[in-house]
Amino acid sequence: MKNSIKIISDDNANCYLQISLNDPSDPYSNYHLSFSYQDGHSQFMAENRSIHFTDRAGFLEKFKAFVNADLQQIRLEATEGSYLLFERVSVKQEAYVRFQIATFLQGAKQPVYVSGQFPIQHSLYSILSQFQILFS
Repeated sequence: MKNSIKIISDDNANCYLQISLNDPSDPYSNYHLSFSYQDGHSQFMAENRSIHFTDRAGFLEKFKAFVNADLQQIRLEATEGSYLLFERVSVKQEAYVRFQIATFLQGAKQPVYVSGQFPIQHSLYSILSQFQILFS
């Protein structure tokens, strides 16, 4: 069983989102959501190591419709204001992922948000399969 998904940018293989299940033996386990970008010698990373996604089953159904071009965009909501938004830009399976990762810094009263978007490298069918395994 695969416990993570890596969604890679079509523009730059060193730009990706990763979702990992923290404890595969716990059916109520939280997830680790991270974004990483590396360009030459500089690297940027944002993460939330303890996130929960809401309505995973509903998201999987919507993702199926999205893959079949029945929906133009779908959104996976998460705790603390984090989300992933998949958006189709053409009928040829080209799509973007928009994201927002929110996390609380030690002692902060408000979360810090990092957001961005990039075109998706992998086929939508492949990403759907990975989500189905991760959320099963």
